[in-house]
Amino acid sequence: MNNEEKTPEQQLEDMTNVAKRAMADLANFKRQAAEERTQLMAMGKITVLTELLPVVDNLSRAFAHVPEDLKDNDWVKGVQNVKTQFEGLLSASGLEEIPTTGPINPNLHEVVTTAPGETDQIVETLEKGYTFNGKVMRAAKVVAGQ
Repeated sequence: MNNEEKTPEQQLEDMTNVAKRAMADLANFKRQAAEERTQLMAMGKITVLTELLPVVDNLSRAFAHVPEDLKDNDWVKGVQNVKTQFEGLLSASGLEEIPTTGPINPNLHEVVTTAPGETDQIVETLEKGYTFNGKVMRAAKVVAGQ
């Protein structure tokens, strides 16, 4: 039956069904576009955070080796405050440090070498590891007890 043979009620029903399908397609497209946008934003954050991790590592190394006579220096304390603020911003964006105490978790820790100590326990941290929104960005490099 073509359009000329259909009653106005049937034609209206056909057009209503076409409109409903078009509205559903549009809603699906909008949802998919929003999901893709969210994924792209997360990927962009991961890229930037990955590039910033060596900076965080180097700041930590620098402050681990501040000479004893400079630890109370106002300038050193000021730079330490900037480092703390920077780490807070990274944390607020979803970056979290992987804990490196207790037992080895192969999903979070990369055992680089072993040393005397309690078996399968972390003896030393060689490089901090991080997660982003619950996903491992970089496993923590650790020394395991044997």
